[in-house]
Amino acid sequence: MSLYAYQVMEKVIENGSFAKAAEVLNLTPSAVSHIITKLEDEVELQLLNRDRSGTTLTGNGEMLWPYIKDLLRMDENLDQKIAQIHGLDKGVVRLGTFNSITVQWLPQLLRTFRELYPNIEIQIYQGNYYDMSEWMGNGTIDMAFFSTTSSPKIEIKNADLTPIYRDQLVCVAPPDFTPENPDYVTVDDIRDLPLIMQRSDFDNESKNFFDKHGLKYKSRFSISEDDGIMAMVAAGFGFYIMTDLIVRGKTGDFKVYPIYPEEYRELCIAVKKMDNPVPAVAAMRDHIIQFAKEFE
Repeated sequence: MSLYAYQVMEKVIENGSFAKAAEVLNLTPSAVSHIITKLEDEVELQLLNRDRSGTTLTGNGEMLWPYIKDLLRMDENLDQKIAQIHGLDKGVVRLGTFNSITVQWLPQLLRTFRELYPNIEIQIYQGNYYDMSEWMGNGTIDMAFFSTTSSPKIEIKNADLTPIYRDQLVCVAPPDFTPENPDYVTVDDIRDLPLIMQRSDFDNESKNFFDKHGLKYKSRFSISEDDGIMAMVAAGFGFYIMTDLIVRGKTGDFKVYPIYPEEYRELCIAVKKMDNPVPAVAAMRDHIIQFAKEFE
């Protein structure tokens, strides 16, 4: 049973079809089909569904896939360790992130990391906190940015979490609003004002803040993007609680005030627990921690 066959299977799953996987692997679609068919014959199980809409895992494939991914990651780890012994830095890091980190941190973070480790490939997976938890759990990613102050509480199992940054909460207000103190907003300032919530599976920090202080809000909008909510604020539909990293650099017909007393989103980096840490992943974790310390 060839490890290469499992590598081909991984590309088929990632790309959703034999043809797209063939392009990535520089093979013909018939060659990819032959490799997968031979693999299925060897294990005496159908692993993939094939139809016009694409290629997906069968029930048996779903049960075996976590073990196959572990096997492939172990092979990568071995290659990286051998390269490390030879004084080379190589490997693959699969990093989970969400929008504010992607916009504010990743361009500079990845550029400086590539300068240090040009042979390490970085694959980016963007989603929300639920995605980070699921992807870490099923082995899609090696590490992820995460928040420990979300509501409802979302956990990442079998991972080591390292706090890296305190992201201050702010209030985004319509242009005609002026708080009692012109330098900040208190909970009492906005208690009886219309508050806007993002779509529930995206806006965890706002919900945590509202619930903590007993603030009532109406989810009149089903919007996942922060820019959309901020446009609603600018139009006078209400107030929005977000974090500094999200609002930083954005412009529009709205005002931004820090909240007093100060409250924060506690960001961390989550890394899958392993007896032998992957060198490339460890290098990225250390680089992220240092980057966050120096970020202003």
